[in-house]
Amino acid sequence: MHLSAQLDQWLAQAFLNDSPTEIAGYSFNLFENANDANSKFGVELIGASRFDQDDTDWACDETWSASPRRLALPISISGEHWEHCLAVVENAINQLLMTNTSAVSIPKSSQAIAVGFVDGDLNVIWRPKP
Repeated sequence: MHLSAQLDQWLAQAFLNDSPTEIAGYSFNLFENANDANSKFGVELIGASRFDQDDTDWACDETWSASPRRLALPISISGEHWEHCLAVVENAINQLLMTNTSAVSIPKSSQAIAVGFVDGDLNVIWRPKP
């Protein structure tokens, strides 16, 4: 199964359990997964109460998180290096955002969707068209 399909299933489950309101921005946070021999990296999704293009810490105002919070990324998908993992996940999320699935409609109702490593820079990959 492609990563974008896995992400879609994860989001569908998360939003089925809890449909957040008043989220200004969503962030797909990547992290090193030291507790799993089959997965070097993982991803979590949070919703923040504010979004500010000029404030890189906007995603620190977390008010919602997906349940289950984390999705482990198999090494066969993420690779061994963080740069590769970031590129693969960003590409998969961009592919997912081009679809019209119900799971993607909730984050797309916000002001921004970002992806990046925890304690690193966030790449805003989606904003609504003016």
